[in-house]
Amino acid sequence: MEGAVLFGLNPAKISQRKARYTIGISIRYEWDESIHSKGGKRVYDEINKVWRCEDCFDIFFKINQNLALGQEITKNYEMAGPRYFNLRIYKTIKSNPIFVNEEGIEKMGNWKLDAKTDYPPKKRDFTVTMRVGGTFIDVKAKHKISGNKINVKLEFN
Repeated sequence: MEGAVLFGLNPAKISQRKARYTIGISIRYEWDESIHSKGGKRVYDEINKVWRCEDCFDIFFKINQNLALGQEITKNYEMAGPRYFNLRIYKTIKSNPIFVNEEGIEKMGNWKLDAKTDYPPKKRDFTVTMRVGGTFIDVKAKHKISGNKINVKLEFN
């Protein structure tokens, strides 16, 4: 309680916090029989000619991780399709979830990044950045070539 009061009176007093949840996004990892056969949906990636596992939980922050206010984590990805990427963000109290459809995982939101035109393979790269705030996380997704982006603020109650 004291920390909440101090933060409310002077946000600069609190320089870091512990993550209350494991936060991540849904992505397709390359299929690994030893991990993904336990519940993953196998789909073929025509572009890269490999099997992938759908609905994998890619972690940005883990529960109880110390996070400095303003800390950013940026990851690079490639869109599965030529034009769109669905940014689906999840939270859980589990420290190492494998799939986003496991029990105890909650979807925080779903946004579509539209690159505005179809791009060939190797030109579909985009980044996702999560920045820690006092009571929120700023999320940005950006297609590297078109510059189109999504900006979202996730509040924690």
